[in-house]
Amino acid sequence: MELTLSKAIPSNRKKVSYASYASYTLAYEVEGLLVDPTGKTVQMAHGPEGDLLPANGAFGQWWEKVVTDAIGLAQPEWFYDQPELTTTLCKNGLDARNRTQILKEGVDAVTKQMGEIAFVGGGVHPFIDGSQVQVYRKPLYLRHLLLFGQQMLSLAYTNALHIHVSNNEWDAREKRRSAVNASRVFIPLLAALTENGPFCPGAEENGNRDERHRRCWSLAGPMSRVNEAMSRSQFDAFLAHLQYAELLDERRKLWCPVLEHPVYPTVEIRMMSTPSEWAGVIHFALLAAALVAKLESYYGTRCQKVRLPGQGTFNIAKAWDTEKAIPSWEIEVQLLQAGVEGLSAQLKRDYFTGEADICISDSIGVLLDWLEQDEELVEHFDLVPTLQFIREILKTGLTFAQRQINFVTRLGSDLSLQEKMRLLVTEHLVEAMKLPL
Repeated sequence: MELTLSKAIPSNRKKVSYASYASYTLAYEVEGLLVDPTGKTVQMAHGPEGDLLPANGAFGQWWEKVVTDAIGLAQPEWFYDQPELTTTLCKNGLDARNRTQILKEGVDAVTKQMGEIAFVGGGVHPFIDGSQVQVYRKPLYLRHLLLFGQQMLSLAYTNALHIHVSNNEWDAREKRRSAVNASRVFIPLLAALTENGPFCPGAEENGNRDERHRRCWSLAGPMSRVNEAMSRSQFDAFLAHLQYAELLDERRKLWCPVLEHPVYPTVEIRMMSTPSEWAGVIHFALLAAALVAKLESYYGTRCQKVRLPGQGTFNIAKAWDTEKAIPSWEIEVQLLQAGVEGLSAQLKRDYFTGEADICISDSIGVLLDWLEQDEELVEHFDLVPTLQFIREILKTGLTFAQRQINFVTRLGSDLSLQEKMRLLVTEHLVEAMKLPL
């Protein structure tokens, strides 16, 4: 497998061989909510110090079953009705699919046995009330509670899919840094594709197709904004500054859409809202992992620009340049635009294809074609079903947000908004998580 370089590369460097993708692994964290038959959220059993009680009632049974079957980790996210399920490292795409199936079967088996509780996805939830649920007792979360108050922390009631991508090569740290810088240009595309938060707390339609983006990136100040392109030393100094200013009590608690994880040897993609179906979880996870691996494959090749299939040229040198970097505020504006307009968003300038006035769905289509050209990448991450799944979304426009909107629209005007939101949770979100992969 070879890459034909652009005309910007000297003629004696026409082709460069890729390194193997065999060293790449991935893992993901998926956040959701536990709901009862009325659609309201329910807290997991916990002690006065915040520790979970694994032997206490149905919640403990559910917790133990999920952890055992998934061979991963489980813990509350911000609140005790907001579980976060984490896989262990998956060695390739097929392994990730198998672990996702095991995780789904574990959740399905226990929720069916209990009959009253369900695990649901979605970027935001229409019935949540941050003033009534206990914050998970971690030092950083308790500090936020003290500084901002319980009601302000209801902004943290958002659910995300986080993907970790790693490789064990000797220059992995430098590759991760360059991949993080280059990944910034894909933030709006991934946000639009994975939109899933059209209804906000209080059971009111908010006009955004994903309310999570506005809430998440406004909560934690400078730690949550789209990070600037940085060198390795600049990133380390940035973390040290945040800790010195007591904005971080753990290096790992850095909220950025894409980052080099401060603790784990991974690139972490964080801007995706939790899908309503397990199929979306695994397909979006594999897409993000393949994208990071593809970007890292250019490291050390002297490649400046990449001709894209059908449309445009990706200026990869500018994407990972730390001196003349793409301004982070422009990417953040596009991220928020994607959260409001979704796949129909019209980008004034697309930093991936280099095109002006391009629909974001067209840019995503070029991205899929670009990844598909790399046969080794497709094989390692088992991308054929993923590419089909995402192309179907682009063809029909049925993102997970649009499916929520369509369901509520079909209910008609006879029902109250509150009743529509209840049915949205109990008959759409709950049932969606039961669908096969």
